[in-house]
Amino acid sequence: EVIKALILSMLIMDEGEFNRIFNRLVLRSGLMHTITDVIYPFLGQVGVLWGTNKVLPAQEHFITNLIRQKIISAMESLPQPFENAGKIVFFLMEQESHEIGLLLGAYLAKDLGWKVYYLGQNVPSDDIAMTVELLEPDLLMTMFVAARCYKNDEILCRMIENRKIPLLYSGNLAFLPCKTPSVYHVPVRNPAEFIAYLQEFRENTTRIQE
Repeated sequence: EVIKALILSMLIMDEGEFNRIFNRLVLRSGLMHTITDVIYPFLGQVGVLWGTNKVLPAQEHFITNLIRQKIISAMESLPQPFENAGKIVFFLMEQESHEIGLLLGAYLAKDLGWKVYYLGQNVPSDDIAMTVELLEPDLLMTMFVAARCYKNDEILCRMIENRKIPLLYSGNLAFLPCKTPSVYHVPVRNPAEFIAYLQEFRENTTRIQE
């Protein structure tokens, strides 16, 4: 029923109603549960409606921008991570522009105490490689929605293998750039899997350091 109400607020482009529903959910269940249990499946339904031409581009942009504002505002209110916290870089590759799912992941990671570096949309592979050289992150996270030119993807795949940095990915796996199976390619099907991987990775890293 909540998701139906959110869909209605999108279709009639009612920002006030969306805010009332969202704020009520946050007060009742907290922001993380609101995102993982309601907003994430809601976006899945929006995708279905989009695929069947039952949502106008303006309606989809309207609601995703509202959600984007909520997530960014929530991220800014989170405490800064500890100096020795794990580092994770979030990015979308060239020709990828649907960032709500990536923002959700960035919020969840920061809430779990990770240092989050958010590069945003349409990031060239060379820029990703230079960022990795500069930051030396523990993990990378991206999403695939659009079909792309795979020539530039090879740069990312080689970097992952050479530097042995796990790449977490979600979305349309048909567009995954690295076709050869590897322990450094980690599919993430939902927020629960993402959270579990981050927690397990940190625990394993802590045991190694001890």
